[in-house]
Amino acid sequence: MYSFVPYSTASALFFMYVSFALTLYWNYLDVFIILISIAIATRFDQINTHLRTLAGGGVLIPNEPFWIRVRTHYVSLCELLDEVDRAIAWIVLISCATNLYFICLQILNVSQKLRYPMNDVYYWFSLLFLIGRTATLFLCAAHIHEAAKRPLDIVAKIPNNGWSVELDRFSSQLKSETIALSGMGFFHITRQLLFSMAGTIVTYELVMLKFDKESEGKGYIRPCSFFDIEKKWLT
Repeated sequence: MYSFVPYSTASALFFMYVSFALTLYWNYLDVFIILISIAIATRFDQINTHLRTLAGGGVLIPNEPFWIRVRTHYVSLCELLDEVDRAIAWIVLISCATNLYFICLQILNVSQKLRYPMNDVYYWFSLLFLIGRTATLFLCAAHIHEAAKRPLDIVAKIPNNGWSVELDRFSSQLKSETIALSGMGFFHITRQLLFSMAGTIVTYELVMLKFDKESEGKGYIRPCSFFDIEKKWLT
């Protein structure tokens, strides 16, 4: 900022306050999404625990009213998740995009030699903290998708003589619907998304390191203009 405005004590305090406030806001977004994800995933786990307990005790018998109650509770949870997703979808999008951008920005400077050891300590602490917080956010949010799909394992073990119309509807819903938090509909937070994001970051880092190594020691190369291409084509 001081490349554009003159330094003063008042401006330094103001910029420090803005940086501190934005950092708190950034961390609050991730913590907010993590807590909401844990709460919703816990509700899905309650259904899974109930079904697993009955199945383990042999009480899970072909009973149409029982599966109607299970499916009613499950649909209510899915509707709750839809309401929450509509309310915080833009927060999820901003949080994921910001985390991905700053991870790539931090990794871009991984090959640079810093002046003081304290700079190295701060750089690696901030990078590892950012990666850990982002991974925690994705894992907690992805647990909703895993917990919502877990009843399918119990349903698949029910014999044919225990099948019913309501159970068939419940099984079709588990197989067809994607139950997870999303970022304005652009993506759903699952474990596959976390691995795809990690692969993208690793690929980005490898490409940038290769580009940095190839361009090391080379001077400035004037970009080729349209007139240079036309002149070369004509000659």
